[in-house]
Amino acid sequence: MGYYVLDDPTNFTGDQATRRPISKKFRESLFLKHDFRCSVCRGQYSSRILQADHRVPFAVAGDPEGDFRIEDFMPLCPSDQRAKSYECERCVATAQRDAQICKGCLWVDPTSYTHIATRLERRVTIAAQGGEITVLEVFLQRVSRAGGDAIAVLRDLLKR
Repeated sequence: MGYYVLDDPTNFTGDQATRRPISKKFRESLFLKHDFRCSVCRGQYSSRILQADHRVPFAVAGDPEGDFRIEDFMPLCPSDQRAKSYECERCVATAQRDAQICKGCLWVDPTSYTHIATRLERRVTIAAQGGEITVLEVFLQRVSRAGGDAIAVLRDLLKR
């Protein structure tokens, strides 16, 4: 899913790039490499639902030079794509067009990050599907019994 703003073309300066279309073949290769899982929540979705998203936001780095490379993109479910767009639009790295700041962010690499939109923060996102829902429900019951403190429950589980 793309986000576009319609404006008078005379308002654009020379440094604003044009978005290139992502081919269906490329998208399918990306999704297959990631087992049709969202890179953030790890939920499994059909290719009709997943979106091929630039790791470093398009607003910061534009499209990569030459042919698209799988490693420059990540599959996102619609919910995580909206969350990424929201946070990136308000991030200082986007305003400064600083790809180096972006590279340390959750929204660029959810497996290895130092910040979330420049905030010192860590997140655990869980998408439970099918038989996994029961396991998540047990966890959520423990969190509820702990007064809603998910960190305390995780800490307790990790000590065991």
